[in-house]
Amino acid sequence: MMRRGVVLLLVAAAAGGVAVGGAGCANKTQRAKASAPATALVGTPRPPAPHAADDPAFFTLDQIQPAVTLAQSKRRATTAPVSLDALQWYAQAHAALARGDRNTAINLLERAAEKDPSSPEIFEDLARAYGASDKALKAYEQALALDPDN
Repeated sequence: MMRRGVVLLLVAAAAGGVAVGGAGCANKTQRAKASAPATALVGTPRPPAPHAADDPAFFTLDQIQPAVTLAQSKRRATTAPVSLDALQWYAQAHAALARGDRNTAINLLERAAEKDPSSPEIFEDLARAYGASDKALKAYEQALALDPDN
């Protein structure tokens, strides 16, 4: 109980609401001095810190040496339309996996893979649904063959 009273007294004194010393005019000037800097800082934005012109943290992309180049994707462009059945089965498989029904998800993903054998996403999700098995390894290899960058 004593500790709580001391803490409250110190918090109030820091806020300028309670005089810790004696009473009278001296406390009023101390409170005014203590509260003046605190109110001046409220809402005042700080100026940004200066930085050196050659600081790499502030370089633009064209200032970075050597020039950054991205590797070209090895994935083939797909212009063939996607089978709507495969897309529907893929979506239903995701819903089945979300509710924990792996067997239904595997069946749906296998059907989707038969309908759209060029989709690495289907094979990757099929491998996840298989879990730790030889079938999962084969499905991952198929997904990697279709999209080596993924």
